[in-house]
Amino acid sequence: MVVMGSGGHTAEMLTLLTSLEPRKYAPLLYVFAATDHTSKRRVAIFEEGRASRGAYSPSLAPQIFTIPRSREVCCKPH
Repeated sequence: MVVMGSGGHTAEMLTLLTSLEPRKYAPLLYVFAATDHTSKRRVAIFEEGRASRGAYSPSLAPQIFTIPRSREVCCKPH
């Protein structure tokens, strides 16, 4: 299970995932906040690359789960 997040966390997780053996760690289960569209796009590009290289069989394709965000962190307090 890979829990994605904003603020650099997605980049860190994708870097970590590149060091894992795809066939050994499959299928990946990605978890996103419902409002985290940037991470979803970045993971889609990452997974398209892995699929095009034949990193795993189609039966072990990653699964995507979306959950509500518990809070939004976007603004400085006054």
